Amino acid sequence: MNARSPTIDISIADSWVVNGADQLALRVYGWRSNTGGRSALFWGHANGFASGAYAPILSELAREFDIFAADLRAHGGSADPGGDYDRTISADRLAIDMIAVIKSVRERSPTQPLHFAAHSMSGLAGLRMGAVFGLSPFRSMTLFEPPLAPTPDIILHAGAASLGHVLSGRATKRKQILPSPPEFAAQLKERPGFCNWRKDMLAAFAQATLSPRIDGNGWELRCSAAAEAAGYRLTMDTSTFAALARFDRPVVFVESDPATQGPAPSWATKAQGVAAQQAPKGFLDRINGTSHMMPFENPDAVIGRIRKSIAG
Repeated sequence: MNARSPTIDISIADSWVVNGADQLALRVYGWRSNTGGRSALFWGHANGFASGAYAPILSELAREFDIFAADLRAHGGSADPGGDYDRTISADRLAIDMIAVIKSVRERSPTQPLHFAAHSMSGLAGLRMGAVFGLSPFRSMTLFEPPLAPTPDIILHAGAASLGHVLSGRATKRKQILPSPPEFAAQLKERPGFCNWRKDMLAAFAQATLSPRIDGNGWELRCSAAAEAAGYRLTMDTSTFAALARFDRPVVFVESDPATQGPAPSWATKAQGVAAQQAPKGFLDRINGTSHMMPFENPDAVIGRIRKSIAG
């Protein structure tokens, strides 16, 4: 199946396609400002989103670092595997995809120090790549609430499983046909959970997560409701969390503020502390006054946390 159109404007980033698990076509991006002589950062996006949704953050970081990103399978400009999504969108397939993507990045930046930062589900894929598959070429890992469901011996396990089912059910009811990106952004701005997003981040999200319908009748989500729902279900797999105990690489887990309510209560916030304890070289950090959507609510703090990790 062919890759879809890029979610980052060609004036900002070049893009190319690599084959991931099952030979699925994945869209990868490299910023046009890349020099080949600076530290490089690879960024991963959240379930239901796309790389272009984070373009303002990445373009700011591109002043100091060479920037790369990719769209997850069934998201953004990558192909949609279709079929049984619980089979075609699995934790192992995401990790194998990540291995293929990072290999292609390394072909373009073979000697630069490479760092990894990710929001939500891509963080899980990056951890699984290292903890389960034993491949982690990153000098630093900065993960903004990866959805790591704890094993049954940890009290948070039941809550993670319960909310995973809830979020999966909500995703299946999501509207697929939507107005233009500017109209969509204007609608979201009035909703709880989106009203705190920085204006440019909201606009980038609306632009990157929608594509025009083939029949010309409106716009549609690039990530289908069924694919997003499967993404929430895969987060209930506890094997990545269990593997953290043998992942002997430094990793910073960044939690949002537990006192701040987002559009849905996030068990992922509470899980960051136990994940940091599970990983031999895990560290816990927090961005106060934010929800799980911290990159959109406080992009400057996210940028600052990444800079700190790279400098360290």
